[in-house]
Order: sequence, then C-alpha cells, then structure tokens
Amino acid sequence: MRRHAIARAALALLAAALFLPAGAGAQTPAGAPSAAAAPNAAAPGQEADRAVLQRVDRRIADLRTKLHITAAEEPQWQQFADAMRANARQMAQAIAEREQKFRSMNAVENMKSYADISAQHAKNMERLVPAFQNLYNSLSEAQKKTADQLWRSYAERARQRHKG
Repeated sequence: MRRHAIARAALALLAAALFLPAGAGAQTPAGAPSAAAAPNAAAPGQEADRAVLQRVDRRIADLRTKLHITAAEEPQWQQFADAMRANARQMAQAIAEREQKFRSMNAVENMKSYADISAQHAKNMERLVPAFQNLYNSLSEAQKKTADQLWRSYAERARQRHKG
C-alpha cells in the first residue's frame, strides 16, 4: 500500500514536471510515436514504465491539439516532445530506484532519496525550458496566447492541489 502511495506521488511530480494536468486524456494521433515505439521505450515486463510513457504521449497529443501545431512548427514540436519523453523516462527510472530501496531506507536516506528526485525534476526542467522556448518562439500570436493560458491554468491547478 505504501509503495503505491509513493508511486502515485512520484507520478504527480512527473505530471507537474510536464506542466500538464494529471487528467489529460487525448489519444495519440495517428502517425505520432507511441510510447512503445519511442526510443528507449520500456521493454516487455516493465509495464509501469510503459504506462508512464503512454500517459506522457497522451499528454503530448493533448497539448499538440490544444496548441494547433502546424507542419512548419513540427521540428520545434518534436524537440519539445522528445524532451518530455526523455524526462519521463529519467523520472520513472529515478522513482523505480527509490522504490527498490524504500523499505530499507532510514529517515535520512529517505530524505536524500527525495532530494535526488527533486534534483532530477530540476534537471528535467532545465532541459525542457529551452525546447519549449524554441517551440514557443515559432508559434503564431494566437498559439502563444493559448500556450500562455494553458500554462497559467496548469499552474493554478498545481497551486490548488498544494493548498488542498
């Protein structure tokens, strides 16, 4: 039971890292890479990793739809989506490592492990921001306005979760 709570908390952290609401439910559009087809995708037997990548791909597809990404923006979009996928894989790996050791950790090790997860989150954001900035700079004014509104709504949802 405790392990599932850790996994849920870690997935919430991953969702925050991706600036997307946990409930984004759009399906991956035809032609878009699926989690199973993504480079370094989870091998058979790693269902948890595969599930994380599938959720990230759904979030990517949802965001792509909401931003109305055009063919001209595709190179920048792919860089951003690839950064999101790489971040998801790295976070899933960090969480799995924490879960493997969790039952034997003392309180100090637990705190250090959480700090490692937080540091990974920061590294992921440092990689994601330039990819998003490159995409954002290629967007039309209407798309930028949509992106601004989306990110504000994501931040507001995160603020509400932390308040509650």
